[in-house]
Amino acid sequence: MENTHGLVSVQPQLLEEIVDPSLGTLAHLGGKGLHCWELVQNGFRVPPALVLPAALYCQHIQQDPQLVARIHQVLTGTRAREDDDQSEIEVLSGIRSTIESLPLASSITDAVTGFFEVQASLRRIRAPEAKTSLAMAVRSSGTLEDLADTSYAGQYLTVLNLSTVADILLGIKKCWASMWEAHVLSYRGALQASHQSPSMAVLIMVQIESIVSGVMFTSNPLTHSYNEYVIESVWGQGEGLVSGELTPDQFVWDKHNKVFSKQVVNDKPHKFGLVAGGGTSKLETTAEEAKAASLKSEQLEQLVALGDRIMAFYRKPQDIEWAFDETGHYVLQSRAITTLDKKESPIKRPTGVYVPPGPGFWTLDLAHWPSRVTKFAEGYAEGARIGFQQSTKSTGLLVDYLRHAYVNSCVYIQIVLVEPEEIPNRIATSVQWWEQKKWIEERHYIDTVFFPECVARHLEMQKIDKAALNDSELPEYIEKCIQHAYQSWVNHHKYSFNSILVVSDFVGQVANWTGVPFGDVLPVFEGASAASRGLSSTPEMKTLVDAILQNEEASALIADEQKDGFTELLSFAGEIGKAAQALYDRSAQTLVSGYEIASPTVCEVPGLFTTNVRLAIRLRSTPESTKGKEIAAALRAKVPSEHQAQFDELLAEAFAHYHIRDERGLLTDLWGCGIARHGFLELGRRLVRAGKLKDDPTLIIDASAEEMRAFAKGETPVTSEELLRRQTLRTTTSPALAPSHFGTPSPPPALDGLPPSALRSMRALNLMVSHLFTTVELKDEPDALNGLAASPGVVEGTARVVLGPSEFHLLQQGDIMVTTSTSASFNIVLPLISGIVTDFGATLSHAAIVAREFGLPCVVSTLRATEKLKSGMRIRLDGSAGRVTIIAS
Repeated sequence: MENTHGLVSVQPQLLEEIVDPSLGTLAHLGGKGLHCWELVQNGFRVPPALVLPAALYCQHIQQDPQLVARIHQVLTGTRAREDDDQSEIEVLSGIRSTIESLPLASSITDAVTGFFEVQASLRRIRAPEAKTSLAMAVRSSGTLEDLADTSYAGQYLTVLNLSTVADILLGIKKCWASMWEAHVLSYRGALQASHQSPSMAVLIMVQIESIVSGVMFTSNPLTHSYNEYVIESVWGQGEGLVSGELTPDQFVWDKHNKVFSKQVVNDKPHKFGLVAGGGTSKLETTAEEAKAASLKSEQLEQLVALGDRIMAFYRKPQDIEWAFDETGHYVLQSRAITTLDKKESPIKRPTGVYVPPGPGFWTLDLAHWPSRVTKFAEGYAEGARIGFQQSTKSTGLLVDYLRHAYVNSCVYIQIVLVEPEEIPNRIATSVQWWEQKKWIEERHYIDTVFFPECVARHLEMQKIDKAALNDSELPEYIEKCIQHAYQSWVNHHKYSFNSILVVSDFVGQVANWTGVPFGDVLPVFEGASAASRGLSSTPEMKTLVDAILQNEEASALIADEQKDGFTELLSFAGEIGKAAQALYDRSAQTLVSGYEIASPTVCEVPGLFTTNVRLAIRLRSTPESTKGKEIAAALRAKVPSEHQAQFDELLAEAFAHYHIRDERGLLTDLWGCGIARHGFLELGRRLVRAGKLKDDPTLIIDASAEEMRAFAKGETPVTSEELLRRQTLRTTTSPALAPSHFGTPSPPPALDGLPPSALRSMRALNLMVSHLFTTVELKDEPDALNGLAASPGVVEGTARVVLGPSEFHLLQQGDIMVTTSTSASFNIVLPLISGIVTDFGATLSHAAIVAREFGLPCVVSTLRATEKLKSGMRIRLDGSAGRVTIIAS
């Protein structure tokens, strides 16, 4: 039998001390071990445990070549001649006996002895009056166990209450041997498991002296309701519940209404308890225990909170084993519920191992990064830090920056506060910023200096004739692309907080005066930012449309739906050709659906220019909306009269400042990273011609910056197969499958005692961050989706799933567009649609902003709209309640 574990370390290890992600695998730790390790890594209370990696089982059986051969024959259905007179039961019994008779490796006996002695010492220190001695549970952890589709629950052996090292060592071998019980092979056969030899890790876990124990299902396995937790509990050890010998108490938690909708307290005449000398025994309960509920209300609350946390991590309904001793609750294991209707399962198990990127609280950022990112994009973190720090320092915020980190290509963020010694300087800056209205000076600089400089740098980079560069010039050009993208990312964040602080301050003040929610105030900014309408509202587009409308031939060409008219406009002489070229130069290399080089650019999406020109012409004849002004007047009427003058002043400043956020993205990283993408694709095409990339030049997009540098120099730092693997992972698995957070959030810093200006800044910042990054808890219902209310209004219509600009042609007038997230490129279809539903986003995400601009009902952050809703469904979209209901399929 081949040892498939290769060179991976196979020494026993403490579960909590495994920090290398490469060891956090199913093949290494088995199902139960992997899940316990994930729980430990994320701060859940799991009993101390020593893990024997699965490879140690392989090493153990390889001591006897005949045993290995016998196992192979059982798996493949072949029989050795000497076995002809033996039944299968006898063959399996022989395999088990041989496994138990082979000696354990010294590394195992030494590790178990050391672990037992350390835990015994700790027990004597912590509980000197304890009446019982230390005991261990030996738990099997098969490599085919606790998977997304098969649990193997109860198939393998667990040995409880072992109080000597010798008993523990024998328990290890018994667990390994339990893989060759007849019922296990029957279970595998019923699942049509492969002939690959199963393997098993083993957990040696400190035995919990349970007062009460049980299971919790975070979805109801009987009714298949994702809105219910089912908790079952018994006194003492959980053995009687698992075996079915005891009838548990049952508690059903309604997640939506946050109440226990059902509580059944059964008669419990018996319980299982630990007995001296090892093992468990069925004991009689007291008269009080027999009739009383086995869980107190505070324990039920703790379990519900535990279920919420575990669900937030796994994002899939879980079967959780738990126990309470005198010190509180423990998680003994958590595995996927495999009996739910797979057609209605809300989301899939995370792909890969997710290890916190560092200490503290981290949040998954789906609002800005709805797709997994490239290795190149992971290099943005330092640029984000530099830009953020410039922004927070100039505005006097007590936050230093938002730290970015990457786990399995998913983006996590963490708020980093300034050092205490820096606080006085920041407060002084904050006072100046508000009292002297520094944002007015900044806005003038951004509009007249910063943005024009960004444009000039982009145009200068675009002038480089990539195809004309020789091989010796290529490395320098690729380096320029890398640095250009990096600086564009710095520039994107350089005015992040400056661009929104004034707007957020206005919204917060209005909410305080009127009680109107955040999302209902934002529509007042309708028309404040031409950039939010994308390509159709640029100065270059205005010039081109003016020229087209004065030329019958050009007007007819653009009106012809069968032609890509813009391409032909580029060849026109005079003003039209000049204007078309200016628009092309300004927009062609801008990313259309994201913040990084994996996104296509405008010129890569057929017909996108032409569609935008048509939209711009249509908007010329559309009356200017007065909705924003009407909302402003209605809000002002609700403001107390003594604050109305301040309302007018704040609104005017916020309105004038509003455009910076949108233009900041379009004129920095969306354009700069698009230019870099075109440079990298030129490198990819040359690598394909040279035979260093297989067929597809876009594979280069999944190389890191260092790998691109090496490729440009003629080296081959990574194979095409590896780049394809990265591309496949990135494009086929959603980051929504990743844990929504790591760690426990710290309490917010106390704001009491801050000067009014600093307090004003921090309140505006808190409001802004909460609406930039907040998503909702998944509440799945058979015929409805819940998300964030992003733009008010109710509409019924036909759902149309559109996954990107290449599918815009599918939209019909009046459709409700369903997509993962939106970017500026989506603006061209907004006049066609009646509403927007997205998987990801927040109330300050692009979809929410443009929906309010166009007066469209919108719900964001549903997490799975593109999965659950199908094109052609009749749906009702309630943008005020954040709810989407399926009316007819």
